[in-house]
This record gives sequence, C-alpha cells and structure tokens, in this order.
Amino acid sequence: MEAPGPQGAFTLEHTNGAASDLSWSAPEGHVFCRWYAEPERGDYLWIRLAQTPEQDGDAGPRLDIDVCRLSQRPSGRYEPMPAGAHGSHCSPDPGFAIWWHEGDDAFNNGAGPADPSCALEIQFDAASMTLTGEFACADLASAPHAETTEPKLQALGPVSVLAGRFRCDVQRMPPRPSS
Repeated sequence: MEAPGPQGAFTLEHTNGAASDLSWSAPEGHVFCRWYAEPERGDYLWIRLAQTPEQDGDAGPRLDIDVCRLSQRPSGRYEPMPAGAHGSHCSPDPGFAIWWHEGDDAFNNGAGPADPSCALEIQFDAASMTLTGEFACADLASAPHAETTEPKLQALGPVSVLAGRFRCDVQRMPPRPSS
C-alpha cells in the first residue's frame, strides 16, 4: 500500500480453507474514514473498505470497522467490543467491532468476550487528518443483516479477516443539528 490516497487490503478466509486477498482503492473501490466526534455520537469512527463506490459502498462486498472513543486513544491498540454497540451506543471505553458484508450475508465479531486474535492498531495524525491501521479478526460469526435472518454463506461457517491494513483521510462529520 504505497500509493497515496485511501486504500485497504486484507485476506478473507473461510473455514473451508478458501481464501481471497482483497485490495481496494479509488476509483474502482471505495475507502473512507468518517469521524462523528461528538461524545453523544460516541466519538465514533466508521472505517469502510468497499469493492465499489456505488451506494456509498453498500452495492458490493465490504468490510466495516467501527471504532468508539477515538479521542481517548487516537493511536494505539484497540480491543474488540460488542458488534452493533457503535455510534450513540458506544460504551465509555475505547473499542472496535468488525463486520464483513457480502450480499445479504453479514459476519461480525459478536458480543462475546474479547478474542485475542481480534485486534486493531491505528495511528491517527491529527495535523494531516490521516489514519493508518492494521487489523485481524478470526472466526467472525454470521449475523442477521438487512431483511434476512439466515445468512446464505452459513454453510461455509465463520469467516476470518487476516493481515488487514488501511490508509484513509479522516472526514470529520458535521454535528447533528440541534432540535
């Protein structure tokens, strides 16, 4: 990942041994980091690595990393948190969750105890508003997503995200309008 601009790469491995090395950057891919800095919004960072920019990445396979409490730990190692506990649902402590989406199927790190194989290490340069990181998380379990409750890929079992890395420009999102 030496080219400038947002980019991400990782290995996706199924329990049946099938593995794919994925690498995405513009213009074909879509990589972003959006920071919702207000405490009531979880001081939340949304990292997306997507195959296509269509529908903001929702139109194709994508990996999402949710990071809570970025200001408390702008650089360093994050431990897993329950998937889905992001944004206004962030706990007071820094943490991250990881999701793999493909079609109607979704996999995440779940809500159980932290697995030592699941880790995120980031470096945030506030002066240039750039973020780099490395991540891995084995055995992401199937999760209900969209309108479906039974993932089609369930026959493959859990998936693992390995040797991941990314670089992105952090977009600070506007505060929520006051009511």
